[in-house]
Amino acid sequence: MKKLLAVLGSISLLASSTISVVACESPGGKDEKVELKEFNKENVENFFKENHKFKYEGEFIFIDEPSETMEAKLSTQSFLNWIFIKTVINEMSKTINVETEDFYQFYAEIDRNHYDTQVEENQSLVSGKIYNFKFNNMKINDTKNNQDFELVDFEFEFKQTNRVTEDKIKEKELENLTNNWYWGINSSKNQKMNPVYATHGNFSKIAGILESGEIDSAKTQIKEAMDKLSNAKNLGGSNTTLYEKYKFTSEIKDIKILPNQTDKFIFAEVSGEATLVGDQSVKSKFSATWAFFK
Repeated sequence: MKKLLAVLGSISLLASSTISVVACESPGGKDEKVELKEFNKENVENFFKENHKFKYEGEFIFIDEPSETMEAKLSTQSFLNWIFIKTVINEMSKTINVETEDFYQFYAEIDRNHYDTQVEENQSLVSGKIYNFKFNNMKINDTKNNQDFELVDFEFEFKQTNRVTEDKIKEKELENLTNNWYWGINSSKNQKMNPVYATHGNFSKIAGILESGEIDSAKTQIKEAMDKLSNAKNLGGSNTTLYEKYKFTSEIKDIKILPNQTDKFIFAEVSGEATLVGDQSVKSKFSATWAFFK
């Protein structure tokens, strides 16, 4: 009987720490089921004990040889912060279930002094080149319990594979921008792992409007707030589009408020369409989960 109870206890512990499975292709070509661990403090900290260097290689938004003078260091670093976080979450999803019940907010801070050793003053990042950046710290906030996971010292290898020129910014380039601008306004629906946190002052009234049920008014306010950021005169700000050629206007098509258990934010699915200011024939739809600060 004691042996049976011990076995049952082991099964219970296993069930509490592995809550999902995914299919992965093995070297032999056969699918193998991989158990995903629960997203909790212990499993997250163990993940980062083994993972301090992350790599992104793929399409991105930086323009090769832009015509304007590049003085947008903060905006460049913000885009790198966002793609770093997305890369971390993607890597984490291979072993930890990131489809959580609660909403989480990620914050990462690039080492700005080290950045200056990688990118020359007033220079844009270019395609085909490997950059190595350092991140001093990363914080993951559980918005329900207002608890933080504090993590430090990361390396990030970045390489943009697509060449972008100013005369060829079309739907694909605009889509890449919306995938990565302001946390990524075009991402998976009902994304609770680091949705778009609209904490900029331009969005300060949205939560109250949504709580009052005025959806049409909220659409107008979100559009106005987005257009102010995406068409900012000073492209050096952290939430701008970085280049004149990427300036866009938006139209909000739909807002769906999501249930949540936090007093800090209102969460909602926001979908719409972006249109380039310089070429209004270029459009791209976007949709993502947003968090509006109360």
